[in-house]
Amino acid sequence: MDEVRKITSRDNDRLKEARRVRDGKDLGKIFIEGVRLAKEAVRSGIAIGDIFITGESKSRLGELISSAKCDAVYELSDQAFRSICDTVNSQGIIAIAQRPVATYEALERSLASSMVPLIVLLHGISNPSNLGAVIRTAEAAGVGGLIASIGSSDAFSPKGLRAAMGSSFRLPIVSGSSFEDAMAFAKSNGLRVVAADIRAKVSYTEFDWRRPTMLVVGSEAHGLTVVETERIADLVLIPMEPNVESLNLAVACGVVLFEARRQQLHR
Repeated sequence: MDEVRKITSRDNDRLKEARRVRDGKDLGKIFIEGVRLAKEAVRSGIAIGDIFITGESKSRLGELISSAKCDAVYELSDQAFRSICDTVNSQGIIAIAQRPVATYEALERSLASSMVPLIVLLHGISNPSNLGAVIRTAEAAGVGGLIASIGSSDAFSPKGLRAAMGSSFRLPIVSGSSFEDAMAFAKSNGLRVVAADIRAKVSYTEFDWRRPTMLVVGSEAHGLTVVETERIADLVLIPMEPNVESLNLAVACGVVLFEARRQQLHR
């Protein structure tokens, strides 16, 4: 383990910067909290700046800290550490890292090599936990990457990162795209555009997911607008019992994405 510097005051400039990142005021960096997420960050090779630990976690997390290629490690007093936490049980480790940035070109390369020729457009998803859960599900299903539109929650917010559990570090995620730009990307790359809709006539299991496709996921509360739906070539239905109005966003995505994976693996 490199030299560990001690910080006792919550007014330290390093801690002030950590709180700025935590609160989304420094969009070039991300706030990583907890052992599992810190391990995923190290394993994924993202650029880590500062690591903050407590005295209690110093020996317990020695191997993890030693394996992290970071700028500096700081041991904080309990009071100072609590001042930067985003959760009640942070497990004694917080890291500040550079925000991963993906371009449409990176998405194209990932799509070409992915197990399932599919990307997901997250359009107007306001709940960071739902958004993160979809990202995690997408990686598990072998999806090539995601686009998060303007108005969606930040995929790299503390809550979004925790819900994705490391998948955000590995999948290319194009953030802040307009709906029009995403549709143009789909057209230029020969992607069919599809969305789940209760008015659809075709079940998601009857749809051919083996061709390159962009799955559009609308907001939890309002879904897609009429105009947006008219721009989408194919609509599919997830059949449900009549007393159930809808599925959780991440669950619905999981159902569809793993059907796409099933078809791709058995073609």
